[in-house]
Amino acid sequence: MNKLKEIGYCGVCRAAGESKNLDASKVDIADINHELEVAIQCKHYAKFPNYFDIKDECTDPRDFVLVWKKSAQAGENSKGTVAVLDIDFFYKLLKTYHEYGNK
Repeated sequence: MNKLKEIGYCGVCRAAGESKNLDASKVDIADINHELEVAIQCKHYAKFPNYFDIKDECTDPRDFVLVWKKSAQAGENSKGTVAVLDIDFFYKLLKTYHEYGNK
């Protein structure tokens, strides 16, 4: 959430504390300013979560993004965090970046 706030989404917070409807819709990040364009579900597992099953459970109409942080083995650091998204949404982001973001 801190990274989202750094890039300008100042109203983001945990959905569990803000909106039971969002939390029940499999959305973990709420935005009290209604600026966040995507529905984000966060997972912190050792093994890769089933993106398709989780996405199917999400009833939010926005584009769905699964953020997965790989759990670390005892005494080790996590190998990192990735965002998983639908290919059409990926192309939409890439097109926007190509047209506006890399100038």
